[in-house]
This record gives sequence, structure tokens and C-alpha cells, in this order.
Amino acid sequence: MTRPDRLPILMTLSAAVLWATSFTAVKLGLRYLDPCSFVFLRFSLATAILIAIVIARRQWRLFSAYVRDRYVILLGITIAASYAFQFLGQTQTTASRAVIIINSSAVLVAPLSYLMLKESIGPRKLIALGMGIFGIYLITRGGGGGPGETETLAGDLLVSGSAVAYGFYVVLTKMAVTRRTLSEIPLMAGVFLWSLPAFLAISLPAFAAGVEVSRNAWIAIAYLAVACSILPFVIWTAAIKRIGALTSAIVLFAELVFGVLVARIVLGEVVSGTVAIGCAVIAAAILVVGTRT
Repeated sequence: MTRPDRLPILMTLSAAVLWATSFTAVKLGLRYLDPCSFVFLRFSLATAILIAIVIARRQWRLFSAYVRDRYVILLGITIAASYAFQFLGQTQTTASRAVIIINSSAVLVAPLSYLMLKESIGPRKLIALGMGIFGIYLITRGGGGGPGETETLAGDLLVSGSAVAYGFYVVLTKMAVTRRTLSEIPLMAGVFLWSLPAFLAISLPAFAAGVEVSRNAWIAIAYLAVACSILPFVIWTAAIKRIGALTSAIVLFAELVFGVLVARIVLGEVVSGTVAIGCAVIAAAILVVGTRT
């Protein structure tokens, strides 16, 4: 891999670190607000900020074109499904467990990238994918919940639904950015806007019952909107233009490593020594696809 090609790898790693903090932020926010209202307010704020940036940069015409694009509509629906499943699932499982399950979406990206994008899956990518899966297995064996936190089958299944939707989102994004030259901020404003109807539909019962959003909830919402939605999605979308969908998914295994670490530090979720080995294996998998000469 040439020096210029390493920039999208570093950008993807940066997005992974930001996304890694979201699982703990979601877990904390769910202490103050129901999951449906939480996810709707998160993406409503993110959409409003992005549209404000679009207006400030005089990109409204470009944004209008993206909003009518079928790929953008499909991306919005897919991302809505992914985050709805994640927020609902995290009420019944731990932050560590959620980040582990969602990052297993790379297993789905492999066949999808081959079938939908005609990407070649060479020995290097297969080895890295296998190493990442093994790292996930080790971390799963060594992970645990924090004080008062439990893992349930229903919670894990809901988060698994998020992983499936996220796998499709990765491949669909690669398809979208390779079709034409795209500007990331108007694109993500359009994607987030199309996610809102689904989020609003699932949150209506809670709003009808009367939702009180506390100061702590707003802090979590604001953090997730900016640091875990706008920034990483814009950075990652720019990066995936120049690397394959599967390579991107493998590099995003870093989200798992940092997600478990943040959950351990902030929430006190218990992990064993096996987790360190799993994290090291995942780091090695990222090096396999990120340091090609």
C-alpha cells in the first residue's frame, strides 16, 4: 500500500475511535431517556446541524439533489434500522456486548462486497478477516457486564439486527460513493434526514405519553449527534471512496477494541485477561490490511 493510500486507513481508524465511544454514551443516556426518543433526538440534532452547515456553505442545491437520490433514501432507511435495533438492544445487554456483536458485521460485508461490488477477496483480506473474527471470539469469552448490567438473548438478537443492517450500510455506501463525485456533508445531511421518519414513528408512543428530557440526557444527545454521528460518518464516508468495503470493515474492528476499553473505564464493565489477547489479535488484523507495501 502506498503512502497516500494510508490516509483513508487512518481516517477510518479515527472514525472507529469516535464510534467506539458511542456505545458507552448510549448506555449512559438510556439511564435518563427511553431508547426510541433518544435515537430520534440524536439524529434530529445531527440533521439540523448538518443542514445548517449546508446552508452556510451554499450547498443547498447539491443537498436537494442528494435528497432525491434513491441510494441516499436507501442509506437513510438502512441506518435507521441499524440504530433503532442498537438502541433497543442496549436496554437489554451491555455496552461491551453490543460493540462486539455490531463489529461482527464485517463477516457479512465479505460476501456482500463480493456479490454487490465485485471486490476481490484475496488471501490477505481473508487472513485479516479470520484474525478479526478470532479476536472477537476471545473478547466475547473475556467480556462481562458492569455492576447491575445483564446480557439477555433478546438484547443480543436486537443488536444482531443492527449488525446486519450496518453490514448492508457499509456496502451501500461504497456503491453510492463510487457512482459519482460526492460531497460528504450534503450527502450525510440527506441520509440522516431520510432516517428521521422511521425514528419518529417508533418514538411517537413515548412522545404521546409525555417525554421529559433531562440535562444529562441532552448532554448525551449532543455528544452522540456531533462526536458519534456527524464527525465519524463524514470522515468514514470520505475514506471509503479510496478503499474497499471489506478493508474498511476490517479496519473498523478498531471500534471494538476502543469500545470495550471505554466501557471498562467509564462503566466499570468487567473484562478478563483474554480481552487483551483478543484486542492484540484485532490490532494485528488491521495491520495486515493497513500496511501492505
